[in-house]
Amino acid sequence: MLPSGTPRPGDADIATATATRFLQAFVGEQWATAFGLLAPASQLVWGGSVSAFRANWPNPARDTGGTYTLSSLGHDPEEALMLGETAGADLARGFLFNVAFPNPSHEVPGPYMMLLVAPDEGGAWLVWRLR
Repeated sequence: MLPSGTPRPGDADIATATATRFLQAFVGEQWATAFGLLAPASQLVWGGSVSAFRANWPNPARDTGGTYTLSSLGHDPEEALMLGETAGADLARGFLFNVAFPNPSHEVPGPYMMLLVAPDEGGAWLVWRLR
């Protein structure tokens, strides 16, 4: 069942700031900070611990040069549900983002991830990695 309601004024800005904090910590290899911004469902997807999270992509600073492109895909609760695990997310206030990382060889598009940024049941803004 989809949540009723719409985002509140300022939610898009909060979501963008949260996504940016997560990504800056991730590409800066500040593992505990990045892991702490993940929703519990996404922490489990990435191994359930900071060390497992780090092992999934051990050198993002080197691999990406510390850069990424964050693109807002807007507010779409139905799409968020179809793309991945969103347990605990207030989808009525959530926003989707695509993150592209550079590919040093430039032979194929670089790696990317899709994120949902939303408040959880307690009101804390967190990141759900959808893919």
